[in-house]
Amino acid sequence: MSSSQKTTTTPPHASLSRPYRRKGGTAGLFVMPLRQEIPDGTYTDTPQCWWSRATWIAHAGAQYEAHYPTLRAARLVPSVSKKTFLDVMTDMSAGADEKNGRDCRTPVGYVRRNGHRTGLVHSTGKCRRTVQRARALARALSILTEVIPGRLRTLAERIESWRRGDRSRGWCSVSVLHESTNPALPVDNSHVQDLLEQENVTPLLRRRGKHFFLPRELLTTTKNMKKGGATHRKDSSTRPKKGKRAAAFEPRALLLASKCIQHPDMPSWVKNHGAKSWASVLTKAARAGWDADDVVEAIRDYSLAHSILHRPENPWGYLARIIKSSDLQCPPARALKAHEAAMDKRRIDQQRALRAEWNRRDAHAADPDSAARRAAVAAIAQQLKSRTRR
Repeated sequence: MSSSQKTTTTPPHASLSRPYRRKGGTAGLFVMPLRQEIPDGTYTDTPQCWWSRATWIAHAGAQYEAHYPTLRAARLVPSVSKKTFLDVMTDMSAGADEKNGRDCRTPVGYVRRNGHRTGLVHSTGKCRRTVQRARALARALSILTEVIPGRLRTLAERIESWRRGDRSRGWCSVSVLHESTNPALPVDNSHVQDLLEQENVTPLLRRRGKHFFLPRELLTTTKNMKKGGATHRKDSSTRPKKGKRAAAFEPRALLLASKCIQHPDMPSWVKNHGAKSWASVLTKAARAGWDADDVVEAIRDYSLAHSILHRPENPWGYLARIIKSSDLQCPPARALKAHEAAMDKRRIDQQRALRAEWNRRDAHAADPDSAARRAAVAAIAQQLKSRTRR
């Protein structure tokens, strides 16, 4: 085939080039991520819609107070506190349609290795399992119906998402938020009205993605009004809890941790962290009577069977594994300390015996001016004279 007959072909991957997304205000093409299609007739058999988002949240609180103690006593629902339940319901309802409560696709979320949180895990500050328990309780109270379960995307859907710059691998479940339709779980409308008058005086706003709303701690509530503070101020009880204080750890564990940091033979990856960070790892060892020498000896024994790491990524977990490989009831340095103590005792006993022998000799020695000593001195002098004559 001649060069004139050759035709240029488009590479097979040219159509898969991803668009340039706008970052940090830089001008560029922005494509909305792919959204899961809802089949026709999905909402045909679903319960009626909610009246409003604020009413549904108050309804969820009334259902919790009325039926949770009984259901929990019968072990039919997981353990969830009322505050946690309402926080999850408030954040989850922000992703539903404001008119009818349908098309709720709020994800549960994850906690990444770098500490970044997503979904309800990020907005509520709770762990993933806690959010899942709250959602399970909502289903048990018949105020949430899942119409489309979550699933992984197909190959075609993932390719289409990749074209749009969306890295998601699955679809969130689609739910409908509504009032309870279970006859066994009656609704106390008077209690719902009381909750609306007490806690939802200020209209709910939205805050996440296209949904933004005011957090519960910033609402005009009776609790905030009684405290005499501004209605928009944050409640101190809702502030995130800090880590454990030093008094929260056992004194023995803190003392052992401080001794380990000051030990000259301790590895550098132990000395680079504070005593409070090591207290929880060394609690069991401190209870068993370990000291800093035992920890150093445990690290040495572990290095004989394994290649020791000089810069572990997780030093706390690494030291916990080293201590776990040793017998807590038999500290590693106990045998060495017993041998050193026996050697010291033997040396001290020998010194005492030698001093006793010297004292015995001194006690039986003759006086300096005695006749025997003068005779011995004269005999020695006579022998020395005879040697010099020769």
